[in-house]
Amino acid sequence: MKKYTLLGSPQTFAEWILCVLTCAILLTPLLFFPDYFSPFTNAKLMGFLLLVEITFPVYLFVRFSRSNRPVLHRNPIIILLLILMLAMSISALFGADPFNSFFGNASRPTGVFFYLHLSVFFFYLIEILSLDQKWKSRLIHLVTAFAGVAALYGLLESWLLPAFVKIDGRVGSIFGNPSVFASFLLLPLFFSLGCFQESRRPKIFLFLASSLIIVSAIFLTGTRSALVGLLAGALFWISLRAHHAHLPRKSLALWFITFVVLFAGMFFAVRTMVPTDHALYRLTDFSDTNTQARFTYWKLALMGWLDHPFLGVGSENFYTIADQYGDPSATIFTSVWPDKSHSAFIGRLLATGLVGIVVYLCLLFFVARKLFTSKQPAHTLWLAGLIAYLVHGFFLFETVSGLIIFFFLLALCANEGISTSQPLRPSKNKLHRILVTGMGALTTLVLVLGFTYPMHQLILNIGKGNRILQEDARVAITYYQSTESLPFIWDTRLVARTYADAFMQQLQTPVPQKEIVDSLFRKTQVAFDVTLVRHPLQAQDWNGLANISLQQAIWEDSAVSIQGVQAVERAIELAPFNPLPQQTLSQIYAHNIAIYVAHEQYSELVAVYELLVANNPNELPLLANLAAAYAKAGQREKAIETANLLKERDPASAPAVEAFLENL
Repeated sequence: MKKYTLLGSPQTFAEWILCVLTCAILLTPLLFFPDYFSPFTNAKLMGFLLLVEITFPVYLFVRFSRSNRPVLHRNPIIILLLILMLAMSISALFGADPFNSFFGNASRPTGVFFYLHLSVFFFYLIEILSLDQKWKSRLIHLVTAFAGVAALYGLLESWLLPAFVKIDGRVGSIFGNPSVFASFLLLPLFFSLGCFQESRRPKIFLFLASSLIIVSAIFLTGTRSALVGLLAGALFWISLRAHHAHLPRKSLALWFITFVVLFAGMFFAVRTMVPTDHALYRLTDFSDTNTQARFTYWKLALMGWLDHPFLGVGSENFYTIADQYGDPSATIFTSVWPDKSHSAFIGRLLATGLVGIVVYLCLLFFVARKLFTSKQPAHTLWLAGLIAYLVHGFFLFETVSGLIIFFFLLALCANEGISTSQPLRPSKNKLHRILVTGMGALTTLVLVLGFTYPMHQLILNIGKGNRILQEDARVAITYYQSTESLPFIWDTRLVARTYADAFMQQLQTPVPQKEIVDSLFRKTQVAFDVTLVRHPLQAQDWNGLANISLQQAIWEDSAVSIQGVQAVERAIELAPFNPLPQQTLSQIYAHNIAIYVAHEQYSELVAVYELLVANNPNELPLLANLAAAYAKAGQREKAIETANLLKERDPASAPAVEAFLENL
């Protein structure tokens, strides 16, 4: 096979294609597509999935073209990574919501499907690193460079460059969320510091500048967990340096005290001198409701894990636990339905149980041991970066961009010490190459056409429809309708909620168009029916179905349908501690009562009050309303019986009851 020489490393044309595509995969955290629904995360996700799938047959061709292949089955990191993927798949299969665990959704896409792509990407990196050791430094420099560019954009946004998202003055660059941005920057910071440690002039100044820019951007994200992670990584690195330098205990203690004093001084200086609305001040404030909510999420996740200790509930299924156990102490001052435990470690424990968390910890142990025992100075910084990333992750969920860089670190560690196999016979090697590459190409076609492209079309059409909804509802509905014909509807919940939002938006226009409102209601109802078949434990969607039934009833000046009442009752059953379904049910009852009174439908009015009294036996005013309803319906004996029951249970109501009985 013809060879080309580039950057001083002779490799085949196919090998260079593999290298270029893998570098492109590494760059996907920089992607942003404004027409997408959730344009920051989903642009990165779609770019990553598509490139991984396109690269797959190229990888197989390269691997089976080589006479000396990397031996993978003896590497503990690779073995444990594969076991972890198996554990996640089993937990998803037997979990609370298998589809959601495997594919995730457009808001939380880090399901097993994404992790499997990460694992394949991991093997691409192993293959490249085994081709030529120069690729190790090239890839690290690439990651450091584009992290520095993203950090620089974050520093300049709202000053010289436009800010995509503004969250309390915190920078988010092209990641849409300051915490996600910080999660992405942590590992590249320590890669940059490692390059700074090993480089010579003039490159040393570039890596110094890159490190300063990245750490400045991390601070300006105002992400407290990232600050805690940086401190943990810094202390760990200082301890290792002191250990390797054989410093006396007194010197080590002095360095530690100096570090603590400097940090405490900076902390109190920021606390007293920086305005309270600045991102830096947020790093010193741990009293907000967001922090208190995290503790509640962790408690709920641990309670759920105790109910599912071995295999967990599956990835992305925290919502089932949050709905079930709720927040009786009312520490979550928000109407958001929790869907993340906001801790990568606790979330993994809940998702995969003891089996998955033990495998994950073993994987981290071998990665840490590989870095700790390495003689390369930069690896000590990488280990400190791993500590920083994990500590930060303990207070935050895993993100698409952060996981891509984390798997890059895993590949760098796994590559250390990988040997190559004995040369294969050319005829056998050629036969394998043809068969396996063909199977890889077929797999790529199935994945791209069957899954990734429909996923792209879904979030693209939803995003386009949302952007034009207020200007032209009919065009927006056309975009939404196009998702119904897709061969694979990735996120049926997104479709249902999009229709529901459009329906509510139309009702709030000055002059709602009946044709559009009725059409949207029908489509919303069908969409909720579809998604609740796939995700029957989604209390939020049951409540959503009840809400749109209520709004349609208000629009038509009619009573809420039985389906709407049953939907909210199901939501209350699934989420007994969440106040939102209770509020929806109260609104439905209030509306139906008003409709029955206005239309003199007294038998239906009696049925509503009988149900209310049965469900709320201690609410004595309901007995008075029930007695009045019986009287209106002509059921005089029941009216008297109910009124006397009220007088018996509430003696203070005796005069009013006597007056009521006289009027009968």
